[in-house]
Amino acid sequence: MAVDFVEGGVADVADGVFVYVGPEGDSNNGIVLTGEGTISIDSFVKNYAGLTQALERVSDRPVRLAINTHDDADHFSMNHFFRRQGAMIIASEVCRSRIETKMGLASWVEDLRKRNPAVAHELTAPGELVPHVGLEDRATLRIAGERIELLHMGHGHCPGDLVVNFPERGVLFAGDVLFAGVHGRLKTADVDSLIAMLERLAGIPCKTVVPGHGLPMKGVGREAIETYKDYLVVLRGRITELISNGVTEDRVAAELEGWKYAEWGREQLFPVCARHVYKDVAWRMRFSLYNESQIMTRAGP
Repeated sequence: MAVDFVEGGVADVADGVFVYVGPEGDSNNGIVLTGEGTISIDSFVKNYAGLTQALERVSDRPVRLAINTHDDADHFSMNHFFRRQGAMIIASEVCRSRIETKMGLASWVEDLRKRNPAVAHELTAPGELVPHVGLEDRATLRIAGERIELLHMGHGHCPGDLVVNFPERGVLFAGDVLFAGVHGRLKTADVDSLIAMLERLAGIPCKTVVPGHGLPMKGVGREAIETYKDYLVVLRGRITELISNGVTEDRVAAELEGWKYAEWGREQLFPVCARHVYKDVAWRMRFSLYNESQIMTRAGP
């Protein structure tokens, strides 16, 4: 199924594997059909109508397992609907704990209600959004005889990043460890750790990789991962140069105009992304976690 980036919609990426692609680069939500019910990977209450229609379109069976790749609102905010269907909700333990903390804060709950006023009345018990299970490291599930691998990667895009691998179908759901053709905010990213994670992901055999944002890479695994790794390495290297030349945080995005990946989508988010990477690099340089020559060597040509 061809999907328009602006409108979003359902992409068929493998046998029984679909992705609800968020409009204009909103989060991707996985839908995997099994003999024991549907698996949902991430969900965004803003796109409740579109995702619900997608689920109904591809299956008449309820969601039995919901997996959260991390604790940004656009990746867990329909947990309460799936819980009410009887779904088990799984995340990394770090992610589970962070969602629990957020759902104990009135400001966070109110923010989720504002994301989609049409269904705000459904968020009556914030604890329903907290995953049942938190993984410390990794787990292998067997569902209808199929092996499914859940890997807690650590702190890359954010604390508690989890990826979901379906080796028998050749599909890897990377969450926001991977962006494809669109910028992200990277507001809580550890850039060095994220680059290392991408190196690990590139070693996982897969035919198709599903990014947290951007169109799914059907038939493309390692190449998409290597592209985003290059995005981060180049960005880190350029920002290191700018810091060394005395460029301030408020000027960094303007100084990067026209860089290698300037044409990626969601361009309005790039200034935020650049400032967060600036802060991460500046902090490391200030505390001598690496010196300029080391990071420039890592940045490549």
